[in-house]
Amino acid sequence: MFFEYDIEEELLQKNREIEKLEQQVEQCQAEIRRLRHVCREYEEELQSIRENKNI
Repeated sequence: MFFEYDIEEELLQKNREIEKLEQQVEQCQAEIRRLRHVCREYEEELQSIRENKNI
């Protein structure tokens, strides 16, 4: 019985770890999307600057 409890407790702990990691993955994906958006804005701004220099 004690062994079974240890396994159940370990299972709960591992499931909590999985949930925490899944949340971290979601946060990382959101940060990646944000950074890609920022990079696109910078690229557009840089392209605009280059085009204005050629005028």
